[in-house]
This record gives sequence, structure tokens and C-alpha cells, in this order.
Amino acid sequence: MSTLIRIPGKFFRDHADRDLPTPKVVRYTNRHIYIRSDDPALPELLYDAEYYSDAYGPWAGIGLRSSAIATVKAIVSATQTA
Repeated sequence: MSTLIRIPGKFFRDHADRDLPTPKVVRYTNRHIYIRSDDPALPELLYDAEYYSDAYGPWAGIGLRSSAIATVKAIVSATQTA
């Protein structure tokens, strides 16, 4: 069963701007993006967010790193309970 995952828009937009496989947007607000937990591109987004949130990952600014950390937490939380 698919659920909606609310993630920060900042990291999602950065991920999409780099032309990586990106989940389809179901809904969005000024600050958040809603995606489905069964989207085939979700693992790629999670992998990328984990890379950017790691202390040894690339430095792209505190805002992007914070957004990546929040993205990981949201995806892991939603997929563990689904």
C-alpha cells in the first residue's frame, strides 16, 4: 500500500536539477513536496539524500545538508511503517 511522504522541497529540487531519477510530485506547498512511497525513483532519492547528509559527503551548504537529513528521516520513517 502506498502512502504519501512529505519531504523538504530544497533537497528534492536540487536532486531533480541534477537530472537524477526523481519521484513524481503528487502535491507541493511552498516548502514541502509530497511523493508516493511506492515510486520507483524513491531509492535513488534516498541514496542521494544519505550521501549529502553524511558528514563526509559533499559540502553544499548547511541548508541543503539539513534538507537532505530531513529527507532521509521522512523516507525512512514512512517506509518502515508502510
